[in-house]
Amino acid sequence: MRDFVAVGEDGQLARVGWAELSAGQTKIEPFTIDLQIENTSRDRTAFEAGTHIFASATISRAAHLFCYINDANGNIVKIQPNMLSPESLVSANQAIRLPDWMVPYPAFVLTAGAKGSEALMCVATNEDPMLKMPPELNVPALTRMQGVASLQALREQFEAAVGAGNMAAQTLEWRILPARPAAAAAAGKNGAAQ
Repeated sequence: MRDFVAVGEDGQLARVGWAELSAGQTKIEPFTIDLQIENTSRDRTAFEAGTHIFASATISRAAHLFCYINDANGNIVKIQPNMLSPESLVSANQAIRLPDWMVPYPAFVLTAGAKGSEALMCVATNEDPMLKMPPELNVPALTRMQGVASLQALREQFEAAVGAGNMAAQTLEWRILPARPAAAAAAGKNGAAQ
């Protein structure tokens, strides 16, 4: 149930859906991220090489959102914020599409690599963590990060900057399956014609 304000029987504004605590205080909801793969396939933990991957991130309260891809080659790249969505501060309960498949020219495309596994991690923080992060982690979008060994190491940097209680993080991982021969042959023909 959503929280909202309505006019009560006495004609006064009344809160609906909020859990009342003592002295009129409101219960603070947990700080969470709901990170999901949006592809229509049944198994969202494995994709054929070359498959476009679509994801979304929704946070439980307004916060600064940062998302990173760890590709099959071991590169870690910041994908959110980016050139089309430069602000890190996002609203609560609003799905942020990764990439934004609703625009004609998205800032990036997530495509499953040749083989191995990949991961997507999003971190939401109460305050802008980039003011406290090492300079090598404050890189422009779609730039390979230097000196970051893993998404877990990057998450630990966020925790050091803002504190574990002031952030939420979630990581999704998927395996890359070999492309089917028919699909690989069709891709080769299409690629040669371009």
